[in-house]
Amino acid sequence: MLHSSGRRVPDETRETGHTNNTMAISDRTRKLLWGKSGNRCARCFRILSVDETELDDPSIVGEECHIVSGRGGPRADADFPADEIDDYANLILLCRIDHKTVDDQEHTFDAAVLRTMKDAHERKVARAFP
Repeated sequence: MLHSSGRRVPDETRETGHTNNTMAISDRTRKLLWGKSGNRCARCFRILSVDETELDDPSIVGEECHIVSGRGGPRADADFPADEIDDYANLILLCRIDHKTVDDQEHTFDAAVLRTMKDAHERKVARAFP
């Protein structure tokens, strides 16, 4: 399987997106991320779900992305605590296009840039829906 960056992903990550020695993103963390992001991409503000049609179910086009990734991924940091990889503070909600972009251009979109982007986006959503 290939990661959005084009890098090969180990077989054990196919089902959960994680290797056996890391935790998965909790339901609580997912709800916080999607809720505080307003169902919108933190970079382009695109709505991250598409309504169903007469013939098909709804589609989710948003992705829960790591700001600092695990070993070998974009923005990997050997000093980052492994048990915090899937914490809310280390995740940002992006559309599939922007997820690929930030992972492919990891020097332009370093961890500090993504944290600032996430914070600004969540403040924008909070102002729009007080």
